[in-house]
Amino acid sequence: MNFEAAVEAVVAGDTPALESMLRENPELIRARSARPHRATLLHYIAANGVEDERQKTPPNAVEVAKILLTAGAEADALAEMYGGQCATLSMLVSSCHPARAGVQVALLETLLDFGASPEPSGAGKWKSPLMTALAFGYKDAAEALVKRGARAADIAAAAGLGWAAEVARGLAASDADTRHRALALAAQHGHADIVNMLLDAGEDPNRYNPPGNHGHSTPLHQAANAGHEAVVRLLVERGARLDIQDTVYRGTPLGWACYAKQRAIADYLRSVPGSRNPNVTQAIPFFGVSHMEASLRFYLDGLRFLMTNNWVVDGKVRWCWLSAGAAAIMLRESKPLKVPPEKPGLGVSVCFQCKDALAIYHDVKSRGIEATEPQVGNGMWEFGVTDPDGYKLFFESVTDVPEETKLSEWKI
Repeated sequence: MNFEAAVEAVVAGDTPALESMLRENPELIRARSARPHRATLLHYIAANGVEDERQKTPPNAVEVAKILLTAGAEADALAEMYGGQCATLSMLVSSCHPARAGVQVALLETLLDFGASPEPSGAGKWKSPLMTALAFGYKDAAEALVKRGARAADIAAAAGLGWAAEVARGLAASDADTRHRALALAAQHGHADIVNMLLDAGEDPNRYNPPGNHGHSTPLHQAANAGHEAVVRLLVERGARLDIQDTVYRGTPLGWACYAKQRAIADYLRSVPGSRNPNVTQAIPFFGVSHMEASLRFYLDGLRFLMTNNWVVDGKVRWCWLSAGAAAIMLRESKPLKVPPEKPGLGVSVCFQCKDALAIYHDVKSRGIEATEPQVGNGMWEFGVTDPDGYKLFFESVTDVPEETKLSEWKI
């Protein structure tokens, strides 16, 4: 029995090979991976919770699913995924791969046709297919689940689906967590009437969303990212702050709108009175030095600066950040430069420490100014521009995104 070969056939959509293996080894249909997730072949149809390189959806994924289910695959089998026990259906409705391939709803229908339950099963955050689909923004999948019998068990589900009357009826009897989740889902899915209802009932537009509903962000972040301008305007009018950063990427709602190319929303957020509070917080002189050891003796021993960050190569400090109270400079060892008189700024750099460098980048690009692609280094997003005299200006903001990630490689 070769489970791994069968998995390759599933993710590649190689139906002749898959059917041949199942005929020769019928026990494959209930076999499980030796990996920690213990997935069945059917779980790989969801392209989620398994090995990264196998998270892909072939064009004939529905045909592959039917082969597995006809052969006896257990539609509601559970696997160890994302800290819980998850069925294929919940993993499917939270996966971008079948959605991008245009087969997410068809696969959902196929699983239900073969007996999968639309109701919660397993353990952990992703037990409910309906709430999982709503949390990940897959409205079509959520509506298909409801049509096939999934129950909207509380006002959070109703809010995500846009059922204002149901939210109104159940609001008074709902607990605080459910109301909090309802605001998150209503904002994410663009239901301004429900957002307004929940704000009237006392929900806080500036609270981070609850765990399982993009808890690193606020309702305004999610509405801006999804392009729901009416909700964005409503939240701002009702007191949503524009300066709150998400806790993962350190982006403001404006930064999220810029990244998601929601230009109308970005323009609106820039126009809000008070939105022009300084984004830039500090300018750091960046000096190229010829002998780092001599420079460090001067600044550390002579001027009593403190070294708060550094980059060491082959045992030598090549770059460092030196602080003295609220002031700071950066040093980098480099070769002496010959400065042409027509470019007095050549070799001189200033680094601006910002709350959200990516928002500034998108704004600069929109104004036709050439800029380097933002990239993460030393725990900060950074991009640069050069002024007409050759001075280099760098804009940086703190991030948890992995080192050396480029903006074109990164998704929110």
